[in-house]
Amino acid sequence: MKTFKEIVELLGNKSYSRVELRCNMSIRGNIRDVFVGVFAYDGEAKRIIPLDGDSYSMDMLCEQWNEFETDKGKCLCVYAQEGNW
Repeated sequence: MKTFKEIVELLGNKSYSRVELRCNMSIRGNIRDVFVGVFAYDGEAKRIIPLDGDSYSMDMLCEQWNEFETDKGKCLCVYAQEGNW
């Protein structure tokens, strides 16, 4: 498990136009992939830019992550530990 800050450092401190925050939550005994929120990341300023009005921490613990490209640029999907964002 790594913090979001450690993940972006590991990936080279790139900027991401979209970071999807997801969580594998246990709902009624079943694990579900749940969308939690979305933000951008400015690699130069090293800061999170909320896109949905919520607030996010560079210290949130993430269990897994993956990069992907869209027509809008570099994106990242991170899976946060349940209740830790």
